Order: sequence, then C-alpha cells, then structure tokens
Amino acid sequence: MNTTPRQALLAPSDIANLAGVSAAAVSNWRKRSEDFPEPAGGTATRPLFARNDVIAWLQANDKPVIELAASNAIAALNLAHETLPASSAAGLDIAARLVVTLCTVRKLSDPTDREYDLPLWWNFVGRVTHDGFAASSDLGNAYGIELWDQLIQVPEEADLLPRDAVDEIANLIEQIPVNELAAAADAVLARTVGAKGRAGSDHGYIGNGVSDFLAQITTQDARGVVYDPACGIGDVLTQLAGHDAARGSITRMVGHDVDPGSIVIARQRAFLRDEKVDLNVADVLAEDPAPGIEADLVVVDPPYGMPYDGYDVLDRRWTYGTPSKASSEFAWMQHAIAHLADEGVAYVVTPSGPLHRGGRDGQIRRSLIADGCVHAIYQLPRNLLRHVSIPLAVWALGRPGASVEVKFVVAESVKFTGSWPDFEKANPMAVVSIEDVLAGDANLVPDRWLGLDTPDPAGVANTYALAVDRIRAAGRDTESADLHPFAATGYTQVATIGELKDRGALEIRTAKTAKGDEDDPRRVTTRDIAAGRLDEPDTGVAPGMVSELPDARELTVPGDVLLSTLNQLAAVLDEFGGHILGAGVVGLRVRDPQLRPDYLAAVVDGRWNKRFFTGQAVQRVPVRDLEVPILTLADQEAFARAAADLRNIQRIAAQLQTAATDALASLAEIARYGIATDPDD
Repeated sequence: MNTTPRQALLAPSDIANLAGVSAAAVSNWRKRSEDFPEPAGGTATRPLFARNDVIAWLQANDKPVIELAASNAIAALNLAHETLPASSAAGLDIAARLVVTLCTVRKLSDPTDREYDLPLWWNFVGRVTHDGFAASSDLGNAYGIELWDQLIQVPEEADLLPRDAVDEIANLIEQIPVNELAAAADAVLARTVGAKGRAGSDHGYIGNGVSDFLAQITTQDARGVVYDPACGIGDVLTQLAGHDAARGSITRMVGHDVDPGSIVIARQRAFLRDEKVDLNVADVLAEDPAPGIEADLVVVDPPYGMPYDGYDVLDRRWTYGTPSKASSEFAWMQHAIAHLADEGVAYVVTPSGPLHRGGRDGQIRRSLIADGCVHAIYQLPRNLLRHVSIPLAVWALGRPGASVEVKFVVAESVKFTGSWPDFEKANPMAVVSIEDVLAGDANLVPDRWLGLDTPDPAGVANTYALAVDRIRAAGRDTESADLHPFAATGYTQVATIGELKDRGALEIRTAKTAKGDEDDPRRVTTRDIAAGRLDEPDTGVAPGMVSELPDARELTVPGDVLLSTLNQLAAVLDEFGGHILGAGVVGLRVRDPQLRPDYLAAVVDGRWNKRFFTGQAVQRVPVRDLEVPILTLADQEAFARAAADLRNIQRIAAQLQTAATDALASLAEIARYGIATDPDD
C-alpha cells in the first residue's frame, strides 16, 4: 500500500487506545462493519488507517473517542515513520525524537503567544516547512529562550521528510492541549520501545516495570537531593517528581547518562511536566562528574551485566575494591554509596549474579555487608521488562555502619497500594543479622534466607514459655479425659450400605455441584472430612429458616453422615446441617431409629472397608459396598461414646505433639543465640 502525504495515520492498536477498547474489538469492527475505513497506508500485516476517517466512523457509530491527544501524537509518529526513507527501527526512532521535540517547541511557544506578534510556534512551523529544520536553530535567541539549545535538537534526518508531511505533523501537534503534551510525548516513546524490541530499552522506556517499582519503593525516601547516575530518559526521576508534587520534599534532582540522545529526551520530558531536573551527559564510571553531590536518595537502574574496563584504580569511589571488568554492578553500587548524605539511602537494580557471585565481586559484596552498607535485598518477579526475562534484584544501600542486619524480601508482585511497610509484610520476608549473612558465605539470594530470620530474643523466650505451658495443659487434659469402656458381645451381624438403603434405613445423597458452587463457603470437600470436623456454615438465615432457602433440598441437615470416597475413606457427623456436598463427598441420612448417626459416622470408615477401593490414579470406593456392623441400640450408644472419648484423646495428643515441636525448636534457638530465659519455665 502507498500512503498519501498529509494523512495522519493510526494502527489498529492506536484505534483501540483512541476508543478505549481492546484490540479484539477493533478487529471485530473491521470484519463486521462494511463501512469501516479501508487502510490508507502501512502494509498488509501492519495496516494504517486515516485518523480523520477513523474518528468520523467512531462518532457516526456512537463509539467513544477518549484519547485524542495521544492519538494525535501517535498519528504524527506514524506519518513521520511512513514518509522517512530510513530502515524501520532507525526511522521509528527518528520519528519519535521529532514528535517529542515538536511537543516541546509547542510548550515553549505557549508564553510567546501573548508576548510576540508572531508566536514562536507559527514562526517555527513556517520556517521548517519552507526551509527545513536547520532554519529554526536561531529561534531560541530571537525569543530569549535560554533552554532552546538543550531542549530542541532535531535529528538531521528529519529534513528528509516531505514538506507537506511536516506541515501535517505540525498540525497534529498544534491540536494537542498544552497540558496534555507530556502524556502525548510519553505515548510516542512507549510505542517506540515496543516496536524496537530489546534495543529500545537500553536507556529506559515508558512502561518499564522495574522503573515503576523503583519509583514506588523510593517515594518514602524522596526528599532533599535526589540523584540518578544512569537516568536514561529520566523515567524514575520524573515519576518521583510527580509523587512529590504535593509534598514538596525534594529540593534538587540530578541525573547523568552516557547517551546524549537519552539526556535530551529526559530534559524534554522534565520540561513538559514543569519539573526542574539538572540533567547532563557523563560517563559516570570513567570519572565522577559531580564529586560534591551528597544525596538523600540515589536511584540507579543501570545497564545489566555491562562489562567495563575503564576504571581508574586510584578513584576514591572504589573504597571496597576496584570493580571487575566483566561486570559493572559493584561500580554502580560504590558510586551510589560515595554520593550518599549521612542519612541517605541508595537503591540499585542488578541481575541476580552479584547476589552470590564469587571472585572479586564476592570480595566486594562481603566488604559491603561487613561494613553495614547493605540494608535490604528485594527479589523482583520475572518478566518485568518487555524484552528481558532475567531475574532482577534491588539493593537498598546506606553509608558504612548504617545497618546491623539485612532484610530479604521476595516481591511476588510489584503492584501494591498502601504504605511500603505494608507491602513488605505482605510478601515473604526475612531479617538476618550481618554476622549470620557473612557466616553464610555472604550469599544475598533471598530464597537462601527465607525462614532463617535472626530471631527476636524476647519472642523466642516467649514462644518457649508458651509451648511449655501448652504441654502442661495437654498433660492435665489427658489426666482428666474420660475413657468409657466398650464391652463387645463377641457376635456381630454385618450389613452393607446398599442393603441398609434398600431396607429404607438410610438415604444415599450425592453431590450435585452447580456452576459457582466451587466457591460457595457452605461446600464440604473431602479435605474437610479428612480433618475430622465441620464448621457451622454461614447460610445467611436463622437456623430454623434453612429449609426456606431456594436450594434447601440440596443442603445437609443435622445428623447427616458425610463420607469422603476419593483416595481416602473418612467420615464425619454433620452436627449443624446447611452444607453443600462437594466432589467426592457422599451424604448418608439415617431414617431408621434403630441406627444411630453418631455410631454410623464412627464405624463406616473402618479399615476393613478400604479393600473396596478401585482405580489407579484416582481411587474411589463404591458406597453401597461398605460394610457396617449391626449392633443393638444400647451397644451403638456405648460404641459412639467410647469413640468420642478416643477422638478427644487423639486431639489432645496432636496438641501435645505440636507444643513439643515448638518447644524443641525454641530451645535450640535459645542455645544458639544465647537467649536468657525464666528459670521457672
């Protein structure tokens, strides 16, 4: 397909964003609506549609149009990309830089609309459409804009665009409200990295899950001076500035990056948000560009696993050892620590290797831990980055002597609300003393330490005392427990459940699970029955009104015997009723007054009935074949009483075992950590 210049173009995904619907919805519109616009450009696999035609179709068909500003910027991006005679990836990058720059010129022009007869924007557009972008280089001086040269750097390749295409691109940007230019520019940058793949993420990108997480966890420490020595396009800094807008705790923000193009974009993004950030190009690892910075917060999300061999061995930043040439992670960490104020904290993102690697890295890691510089390690979920699946970690670092323990947190998700302490508590966490970490080969992999926290002495002593009290209480319960005898007659008649049903002595009730019953709190599972007790269900009505419920016929009643028939044979007496039978659960409802439900529940899961199980992977027992000894009513009562006594003793024994296990574990920790205890315990 050939595109006609002057047409603003949208891809199907852009149309979805414009209308606030899914990509599948747009696909359905294209297939089912004969009047949907035909592609006006692009290719067969990536069609592009004329923006004006799409908006007209949406409005004519009562579809929402909610992202006009972003769609204008994306349409400008598509048009520039389509008309640039460059390779796909390079052309897209040039197009994105051009559109973001035009957004910046548009905002710079806003005050000049009232101060000059010819507003800056009109002058700029007039020059570039007639004489090319180079003709606009002196406009900063003409309009007294000191930041012009830092902010307005148009790619040379932009002059390859046809003039009518430039005019249409400028027209699209002019339609974006000034207060929406920042969001529009970010939409363009987000689209660019998605199309460029991994190469587009080298210096950060919009929608970066790691940057988002880093900005969230560091907000609590964002005050005073904030420094990012590998800022890329400034995503973390701009997010922190946004979070701080209402508080005003940040007094200065500084960013460095080795890539000039990224610094320009970072400056443009900060300007579009009215954020004051000191951003400069610098190779931080080669030479410290600002030795005097003492930051209250340092954030670093550097290139991962990047080799570097330009270290100056005399550089005073390498207090804990000259970093390895094979990777630069410990260079970034030492640079961050060197720039911390006394109470400052640094957060550095690295792959998992530096957490456990040996050699020179291992020596530096051990020194950092021993000197109290490592506050915490946060293990991040995989796939936070679009094109990198390696596991990542965030190191929380401080000045020497700032910490006597290391906190390990495994972040199962990076999405959270509320305070940061609440997030930490909601995820697997351990707090371990520096001594224990060093004794563990200075290994900082969080999974290595989960469950191995350095215990609180008072907590250990209290746990031990409580466990001993529970042992003593269980002993007293055992001494006072009843144990009624059962006198067997020596003769027993046996009947199967099937025979009892055929006689009318009981009913067999099976599960009738409907859609949605799986999550019903009244549902009884085979696991519940194996546990040996049932809780009273929440039916939402008074006990006497259960029979009035719509599904009353499917509910159990007090006295029903519930039987697990899958893999494990077990039975329990339902004392409450109002339950729903789950999969593998059978209900026995006694109808004969000569058969006691409590006796049936106590005897039907006898070991002799386990011989009836059939099946391989999933074993089932046919309920009708189960055998029940038939006793007199008096003997059934005596049997049920004796069985209840034994179950009570079994419960006490389980409590005793748990208490003894807890006491033994606490006793070992008392010895290991030299914890003082009350001699009376």
